[in-house]
Amino acid sequence: MMGTSEIEVLQARLSAVERKFRIMSVAWLVGLVVAVVLGIGAQRVASQTQTLSARQLNIVDDAGRTRISLGLTTSGTPAIWEYDTAGKTRVYLGFGAQRPTPVFILADENGQDRINLGFSVTGVSTPQLALSDPRGIQRLYFGWSTTEKPVLYVHDESDRDLWHAP
Repeated sequence: MMGTSEIEVLQARLSAVERKFRIMSVAWLVGLVVAVVLGIGAQRVASQTQTLSARQLNIVDDAGRTRISLGLTTSGTPAIWEYDTAGKTRVYLGFGAQRPTPVFILADENGQDRINLGFSVTGVSTPQLALSDPRGIQRLYFGWSTTEKPVLYVHDESDRDLWHAP
């Protein structure tokens, strides 16, 4: 026969085993739920398309102001706009309004276009660089003529021709 102290020891050991069993059962249940959830999530991710489609994508700052916009112009050509904190367009990368040729425009703090790098709107598509003053008057133009010869124009503040070559 077992004494009282041996029975108490066995009961304590049995209680400890039962506690460990309950903990292990809960752990197995949690593990099973996590595995099922992850499995369902993985199936959903695998069934998703690999592209994001939108008509416009805006990147906003902490204040909610649009700072970068990727979208389509009113003529349907793709473009990227960068805005300053006042909401003025400072950088434009897209296509010209008159011809679908690439153009890169930098604007000053007043939103006035100051640097225009693109292609000629007349004749063949030849590269051009135009620099404008704060009023938007083109002061320096470098590009090619319609006969594809290099040209350089310098204008005064009244948009009069000061010098050109050829």
